[in-house]
This record gives sequence, structure tokens and C-alpha cells, in this order.
Amino acid sequence: KVGDYDATVIGVPFDGGCTYRAGTRFGPQGIRRISALYTPYNYEMGIDLREEMSLCDAGDVFTIPANIEKTFDQISNAVAYVAATGSFPIIL
Repeated sequence: KVGDYDATVIGVPFDGGCTYRAGTRFGPQGIRRISALYTPYNYEMGIDLREEMSLCDAGDVFTIPANIEKTFDQISNAVAYVAATGSFPIIL
């Protein structure tokens, strides 16, 4: 239940709008993979994100590679749902 969290991560694996350099659809997966290597503690600010906020990962939005309009609708609906629950959407 995303409403139980302060913020919710949503992946948008879509590069249908790119005309020159495709591959942005792999961005959410890459960010998740590399973020597993880091600690949530920020040494410069002395803040541990786990103590300051609750965070969940809702997975990726289902995108339709050949249809930008329907994909944007899917993204809008996902973000609106998360925001309506009171959780702050973080989009990758």
C-alpha cells in the first residue's frame, strides 16, 4: 500500500520519444541496480534517510513502446494514483 509511505519510487522504462539515442528505457533498472551499492546515510549532512522517511519501490509503469499517447496516460495515471494516496512520487 503506497499510502503507508512518505515517498514512492516509480520507474518509467520508456524511450519512445528519443529520436537520436535510444536506451533510456534501461535507466530505471540501472538506477535501482547501482543504488543497491550505496548506503542511505549522508555523511556530509549527517542524515540517515531510513530514519527520516519511509520509502517504497512500486516497480515500473507498464509502457507501450509504439504508442506515446497511451504510455503518457499510463504514466499520468500511476503518478496520480501515488500522489492521491499522500505519498510523494519519485519518478525514475
